[in-house]
Amino acid sequence: MINNYEILQFMNKNKQYKGYQVAQTDSKQVPGASHLLFKAGVDRFLFVRIIEPTRDTPTTDKILAIEELASYKFSEFETVKYDQFSLSQRYTFTRPNGEQLIVKTWVSSATLRSALPDKVKLIVVDRKWYNRIVGFRSKDPLHMVIATAVYAAIIFLYFKYFF
Repeated sequence: MINNYEILQFMNKNKQYKGYQVAQTDSKQVPGASHLLFKAGVDRFLFVRIIEPTRDTPTTDKILAIEELASYKFSEFETVKYDQFSLSQRYTFTRPNGEQLIVKTWVSSATLRSALPDKVKLIVVDRKWYNRIVGFRSKDPLHMVIATAVYAAIIFLYFKYFF
């Protein structure tokens, strides 16, 4: 598994991607995309797939290439709704005609928020701290009870094992 630091090293060797930041992503609207590339001051972000060598490939490189799957401009969108969870962020980009692009990124040193231009309106979803925890985000009582039971079992097993 390649980490973001290795991808950044590869990108800095290629002029095309030099200075871009990388974040792991999951967007149902761009199948096959594993990472998101963006750069502050540049009016585009890219959904890419990292091509790794196979076992049969005679190379020591961890990355063979970066395949661009989709490219979007920030200026295409009117608003961005930013929702922070415990380990991930969800960005909902909305065009003036109402079409949406939903992007989910995971914890990384890079945040897409820093690359958004000023003319795109940012809407930050404000949640209470406990609504960011898995099992409590949906506010569904059944999910909350199950999550509480799982968390209690984990804590019980932790104390039983270590004490």
